[in-house]
Parts: sequence; C-alpha cells; structure tokens
Amino acid sequence: MFGKYDMHVYIQSVSDVLVSTTLILLYSSIGGSLTSVGHVELDAGIMEGKTLEAGAVGCVKTVKNPVSLARQVMEKTDHVFLVAEGAEQFAKSISFAEVENSSLISQKSLDALERTRARYKTTIQANYSGGFFADDTIGGVCTTGNGEAIAKMVLAHRISSKMDAGFSPKEACDAALEEMRLRIDGDGYGGAIAVNKNGDVAYSFNTYRMSWAIRRRDEIRFGINRGEEIIERIGD
Repeated sequence: MFGKYDMHVYIQSVSDVLVSTTLILLYSSIGGSLTSVGHVELDAGIMEGKTLEAGAVGCVKTVKNPVSLARQVMEKTDHVFLVAEGAEQFAKSISFAEVENSSLISQKSLDALERTRARYKTTIQANYSGGFFADDTIGGVCTTGNGEAIAKMVLAHRISSKMDAGFSPKEACDAALEEMRLRIDGDGYGGAIAVNKNGDVAYSFNTYRMSWAIRRRDEIRFGINRGEEIIERIGD
C-alpha cells in the first residue's frame, strides 16, 4: 500500500498475520462461529489497493486458513468471490490443503452455539460477517460484526471515505461505528481495523469484545477484550 515497497510483500504479510496467529482467540479458523447444524463455515477476503484487485471466499468448510485461499482467488482467477462448493472445488483444483471440518471446531464454539440456541429457542444462528475495502490513495479497512448492519451501512467504504476526508483511522472507525449504532437500532454492532496511506493503524469496536491483530515488521500485536494487547515476535 505504501509506494516504495513491493505490493507482494504486503500481501504476504497480511496473509501471514492470520496464518501465523491461527488461535481460538482470533476466530480466523479453529474455533470459528458455528452454523445452526454445528459446522464451521469460514469467510475471508483480501484486497490490493494499487490495482483494486481482490479475492474472497465464503462458507468454506474444508480450509484451515481461508485468507490464503482468498489470495489464490485474487492471483489465479478472474473472479473476486467464490463461495461454498465452488470455493472448495477451486481449492481442490490447485491442490490446496484440505482438513476435516471437525478439526476446526472448538469446545468454546460449541458452548457459544448452545447459548445461542437457548437464548433464541431455535436452531437459527445469527449471521456475523464483515466487509473490506482498500485503495492506495486512501488506505485499507476491514470490518466484522453484524453482517446485515455492516452491509446496509457499507461500513468499510464509509470508514475509507472518512479517512479520505482527513479523519485519522481511529476517528474514522469511531465515527462510522457510532453512525451504524444509531442508524441500525438495536443491531448496529461491530468493529473495524483501518490503516491510512501513511501507515497509521487503528481499530475500534462497539461490541463487548473484538478479535484484532496488527503486524509491523517482525512483531504482531493482537487482542480481544477492551484494553488487551498481546505482543508476539515472529520467529520467537
């Protein structure tokens, strides 16, 4: 995203953050939220801000690190978004590693599903997903939370537009999330992480907690609860 460096270095770094922090804490693969029938279905996307190339996968059940598959969609196909069986067929066509869905299920996610069933007295699982947007002239944004609210507010693009107007990443995230909370009464909850064209990074959320991770060179910072920041060195 930042001029003098090769875009592939950044793309690899983005992929590595999620692949190297495959923790239940981050819900990026193992321990992801379960569907009503008890399966893990994973989504991921990646976008390159210089060319606006993008790749995404949704509802994949047999891929441990969906962001890596999303990168392959971006780099090896003319498509932007592959879902479910189509995404998994593409994975097989490029000999992408497959896993059993059961290996992605954690006790924590099972407990969360039971709480949801008890609360709503139904087998319907709430839909939580995110959106993303990147443009080299502005920056990049990734969101998570109530997918319906995020889609209605076009949240990632809204945050990007605020950065383009001069807001800092933190100011843009805070303002857009507050707008979503007020406009989508009762359901406008989520979070975002944003980086501007100068490399300033910030995250914000209006939920009880949010998984987040930031990598700078050989250091990853991540957390889930408010005020929590865990630091790990790559290679330690």
